[in-house]
Amino acid sequence: LSSKVNNCYKRCVGFFGREVNVKIFFCYSRYDFDTFAKKKTPNWMVGISGHKEILIFSPSVFEKVSNHPMSDFVPVLTHEIAHVFVNQIYEFKYPVWLSEGICGYVAGQDKIRKVSKESIERLALIHDAKGWGKAHNYPQAFLFTSYLFKTFGKRKLFRLLKELGKQDSFSAFSRKFKKVCGLSPERSKKDWLLGIEKGE
Repeated sequence: LSSKVNNCYKRCVGFFGREVNVKIFFCYSRYDFDTFAKKKTPNWMVGISGHKEILIFSPSVFEKVSNHPMSDFVPVLTHEIAHVFVNQIYEFKYPVWLSEGICGYVAGQDKIRKVSKESIERLALIHDAKGWGKAHNYPQAFLFTSYLFKTFGKRKLFRLLKELGKQDSFSAFSRKFKKVCGLSPERSKKDWLLGIEKGE
């Protein structure tokens, strides 16, 4: 298990280009997980991240307490560790889809998720915690963010992340996105969807 943890951490270091402090706690029951989360959690939720720590189900119970196959453990662990990197380096919360998308991209989850055009949400809808709580469109977040990194490059997107406030409104985010990337995020989303339609 320690080698898996180290590999996931090293993957994040390689992506972000620096190290951060991460504490990992393994959980062995849904009851304990819910107690930590202070709410009843759905069976797809298997990890929670904070500023310096993550809670994740132990591999010994990962499949038993969730609807995830064991093959999801390493991507989920990498995803949660990546959240700690984002939280400590950039400290932004909104857009939620971008935070989730970055972590999914680092974890390679964009390669194991598919998205249909019918399931795509407006970016403004999944921008803040309330909207994300209703939709939590992980496939869209993973795949659109992957497209952004491939289109604009890591350096430009990291520059965008540095521009973001902790809880920017969607309009504030859109202005900063256009300033760095040269077009609106919705325009970029349309370009991404055109690529999907063409099978790119």
